[in-house]
Amino acid sequence: EAMKMIMSLRSGVSGKIHHTLGAGAIVAAGDLLATLDLADPSKVQTVKPFSGAFQLSSKSGQNAGAQKVLDSLPPPPTMNGMLRALLRGFCASPELSKLGGVGIVQQIFRGHEDGAAEDRGMEVALDTTCELLGVFLENERFFA
Repeated sequence: EAMKMIMSLRSGVSGKIHHTLGAGAIVAAGDLLATLDLADPSKVQTVKPFSGAFQLSSKSGQNAGAQKVLDSLPPPPTMNGMLRALLRGFCASPELSKLGGVGIVQQIFRGHEDGAAEDRGMEVALDTTCELLGVFLENERFFA
């Protein structure tokens, strides 16, 4: 199994990218893929690990700023949204991982009781399948 991924790298300064691994190399999480030598080394920005407290909820109104951020977040992703993200190279959500392949297909094509709802359900399932196939083909066109 292989995962094909293309990542854009945009920079406001000039420099050179040096690949540390060759084509076909097996890559593990955390492997260094490339280094960047900037023409002006003084422009390098160092990434520092976060060491503070990261509070996501505001229980008892302790942190109104955190609640404001939470309120501004989009609703939880739909099944289609999670699948689109997965096809675009993002990690699978815990919900998708729990369902597995068969569960995902069943979720997309789940049936309805009455005929009209069943027809509409099949139409939605086929639209979803076409949309997801489009995302897949969008990724694959780089490798065709």
